[in-house]
Parts: sequence; structure tokens; C-alpha cells
Amino acid sequence: MTLSEFSKCEKQLKEHTDVETVLVSLSLNVGLDSTIIGLLLVIYEIFKSAKLLSVELSSPEQLHVLKMAQLDTLFELK
Repeated sequence: MTLSEFSKCEKQLKEHTDVETVLVSLSLNVGLDSTIIGLLLVIYEIFKSAKLLSVELSSPEQLHVLKMAQLDTLFELK
């Protein structure tokens, strides 16, 4: 992924906050296979309300990315 592609994705993440839009945007801009996107959506729906995942973050940037994609509520952050 080039810097301009990353900037485009970041701009779209800031404009669209729902996970489905973010995943579709990543699919279009990064070239993720639609099967992978579908699996990510299924995983997101399964864990969305359960908060079954625990994540240990090693940098503030990781938390920033999770918040931009509204995934910070999905995980138990450490």
C-alpha cells in the first residue's frame, strides 16, 4: 500500500464510521478479497456485542485505528 492509498483510506475512515463501510473501503483500496471481507464482517457481527476479544495494545496508534473503525468497543483493551 502506498502512502497516497493509506491517506485515502484514512480519510474515508474519518468520514465513515461504520465497520461495514470501512471494510468495503479497504477492499476497494487495498484489494482485499471479497471472501476475506465477508469473513471479517461475520467475525465482527459475532463479537460486536459479546466483547469476547482481549487485546493488549503496544502503541497509541493501534488504539487510534481501533477507535477510527469503531472497533474499540469490540475489544477488552489492556
